[in-house]
Amino acid sequence: MGMLLFGVFQFKGQATDLQQFLTSPDRSQAIANYLKQQYESDPSLRIFCDHPEVRVVSGIPRGHFYDSFRAPKDNKGFIAYLRANGIKFLVIPKEQETSTPSQLFPNLVKENADAFEGIIPAPDDQRDDSLYKVLPEKPAPSG
Repeated sequence: MGMLLFGVFQFKGQATDLQQFLTSPDRSQAIANYLKQQYESDPSLRIFCDHPEVRVVSGIPRGHFYDSFRAPKDNKGFIAYLRANGIKFLVIPKEQETSTPSQLFPNLVKENADAFEGIIPAPDDQRDDSLYKVLPEKPAPSG
């Protein structure tokens, strides 16, 4: 009887996990869909993205994406690189090993609110696929 009861509870737990998985939106899919909509209204859109799945699922031509391969490896240089290349969106993958922005900005919006705006930000104190808008440089105050 005990094993049967254990099996019922085990199945119930797995069914709950499956339901949560099926009902929670896939972040990379949501990011790709958002970028696809932005691209449809602005075909000149440029995106920094180290997330291959987002690039493929979005359907946006590869030439519109920039990645960590040629990007500067310091905070100020990286932000200047984004702005100089007219990059409007920054996608940060959950896996950070090869992503320059993941390594440079562990708390992206909190520490760099003047450079980025969270569109689909990572949850607080968690690493997850996320999307940020690159804000234009604010003009220096005159006078």
